[in-house]
Amino acid sequence: MFKIRYFKICFLLLLLLGISCNLKPLGRDVAVLNRHKLNGNVADEGIEDVFERHSDISIEDRFNNLINSFELSGEEKEVFEYIRDVVTKSFPEGPAYKAYSEEEFYDLLVGLGVFRVKQIIERNLFIFTLLKEAEMVIEESEYGFKDNLSVFRNAYILNLKEAFSGTTLDEVHYKAINNHRFSNNYAWRGVVERQEYIKNYIDHVIEVERMYAELSDEEKEVLEYIRDVVVVYSSADVELYNMYANIDFYLSLGRLGIDKVKQLVYKVSLIFQNFKEAKKWIGIIEKDKMGLKEKLQSDFKSTKEKFADDLRNFFISASGGHDFKSQINDLDKDDYSCRKFDDISEDAIGIIEANNIYVWLSDEEIEVLEYVRKAVTDPDPGDLENDDLGIYSNHHFYRNLSRVGIDAIRRFAKGMLLFCFEKYKKSKAIVDRVARRTKVLYPESQKRSRVEAFFEHYEKEFLLNIKRAYDSHGGYWFFDGECISDFLDYVHEFDLFLIRKKRKIWH
Repeated sequence: MFKIRYFKICFLLLLLLGISCNLKPLGRDVAVLNRHKLNGNVADEGIEDVFERHSDISIEDRFNNLINSFELSGEEKEVFEYIRDVVTKSFPEGPAYKAYSEEEFYDLLVGLGVFRVKQIIERNLFIFTLLKEAEMVIEESEYGFKDNLSVFRNAYILNLKEAFSGTTLDEVHYKAINNHRFSNNYAWRGVVERQEYIKNYIDHVIEVERMYAELSDEEKEVLEYIRDVVVVYSSADVELYNMYANIDFYLSLGRLGIDKVKQLVYKVSLIFQNFKEAKKWIGIIEKDKMGLKEKLQSDFKSTKEKFADDLRNFFISASGGHDFKSQINDLDKDDYSCRKFDDISEDAIGIIEANNIYVWLSDEEIEVLEYVRKAVTDPDPGDLENDDLGIYSNHHFYRNLSRVGIDAIRRFAKGMLLFCFEKYKKSKAIVDRVARRTKVLYPESQKRSRVEAFFEHYEKEFLLNIKRAYDSHGGYWFFDGECISDFLDYVHEFDLFLIRKKRKIWH
């Protein structure tokens, strides 16, 4: 008995030893391969093949076990394999999204767990099925783009890449279950309802493909601009009702149809051209002694954001029905964004022209010219006599300045300094000192001192008459030194400030 028992124990130990030899971890194989490579014992061209024999079989078995644990239906397995194929591949065109290795993707699935993985697959059933069904319809049809169903497929690939771009498990899960506006509106339906639901959207997908086959490159460029403006992917910082993925965008295009989309493209193309011009001219500005580039960039950003909001609202509400014409007309009402981008371009060109002049002037001369510019471009200078004064942009002012010539500009700046600006600056220094003193003596008081009120009144008249002189001389001739006499009378008020200073009235 003892011998038999001893024999069984020995046999069991040998069996366990054999099993353990066959279950060595993948990491050990990789380490051995790397060590051999470093020692020159394995030819470089053979390493990839050896690695694939060891790793792919192992990881495939692990995936099969994992999929079985999810208890997926045949359709869900198709979705899973499609997602796996997309997120483990690199795509040379488009945004640079992470490409998971097979091991990384496996670890991601394990980390997400059965419930969250199944939820992700369920939320992707609609788009995957829609894409598959649309491809079948197109293959059986006589469409000219039969072998080119690329627009919607590429959009879905981009959606999946974006969805799996999260840096944490929670972020990946959140983005993957909310990667389009219809993600939670399909999986819960019955078989008949699903078929009807898919049927309602297949025409939109086919229309998008037909549309892109017919549009010109210029029209496609405008649509890409609209897409980039409209699309907002889900994230922790974006409310779900504000999300509008590229899948949503293309389905909206398909719903509108090619004729209405062409109307939209025509409307937006005018704005788009001005947008590109504004962006170009702002980018050209290098030196900015006046500090105006930052304000232009801020104006450009706010205009772009306003137009983006208008476009998003349009796409969310546009039905493609009888009210489409009024919706198109309401888009960028009164051509606000179009005109604003154009104004920004002109101001940017003006800054570039001014920089070419200002490089030859002293800081003091530049200060004078910038003070005059603010007076000239003020749309509401407080015209006490209701003069019908023109409205001038920065570009208009700088353009006239650049036409005058540097010698005339210097004479004008020096004349302004000598007869006006020095007295103005000295008077302002007195006012600022009085204001600081009043603030110290009466910290709770909101009232201004008498001297501040007088100075503000005199300065308004001074600025107004600078603008009157510019307006009456047609802009260009304003920089002739003789025009300074037009507003010398108003500088007399600043002389009074200086006289009162000597009498210590303002102390």
